[in-house]
Amino acid sequence: MANQEHSAKRNSKHAFVRIDDAPLLPPPATEAGITGWLWQNIFSSMADFSSIGASFRSICVAALSIFLLYFGFGQIFTLLDFAFFSAVWSDPEGLKRETCWTVDQGGSLPSGWHGACWPFIFAKHKFILYGAYPTEELWRVNLTVFIGLIGLCYALIEKLPRRREVGALMLTVYPLIAFVLLTGGNTGTSFGSISLWLFIGLAVISVGRLAKRVIWAGHLANFMC
Repeated sequence: MANQEHSAKRNSKHAFVRIDDAPLLPPPATEAGITGWLWQNIFSSMADFSSIGASFRSICVAALSIFLLYFGFGQIFTLLDFAFFSAVWSDPEGLKRETCWTVDQGGSLPSGWHGACWPFIFAKHKFILYGAYPTEELWRVNLTVFIGLIGLCYALIEKLPRRREVGALMLTVYPLIAFVLLTGGNTGTSFGSISLWLFIGLAVISVGRLAKRVIWAGHLANFMC
């Protein structure tokens, strides 16, 4: 017994010092890369069988995921088949709409055919995009959309200065500019209607700020309680 205690005391006086660093090991496959993302965000909710409730929840999530995948892939295939695989692309005779008629309609396509008629879409693209707007006035629509996209993108980028002011202008001034551009200002709009537009925009801004203050007040109350 005494020899064992002496040996333990002697060994306790020596310490092991590692000379080389331990090799860096890659992270587990379930925590890094695409596999890790899939596991943490999708598959981890289907593999929890720690209890009866967790098992039931995992089975329900797995069944719902399989159903959504089946439904989603079916819809995607249907869309691709309609827009590309079964679509009509050429119109050598310049018939436009008639080139997509089936034999029941007096055309050459098989009965029951369903697909996109791209020659007709290309021929009517102006009407599809702009409606019955006059051709010589299309610059008004293009300018309105361009201003709106620039203002929207500016207001959404957080690092840009005065983005809140730009957002307020998009809610108040931009609708008036768009209205004047699209109508040419020849609609006999009264001052009351313009004031109504401004009031609606200011009301939207006020509601947004009020909601933000209410949220902050709720957080403060929870912190104090």
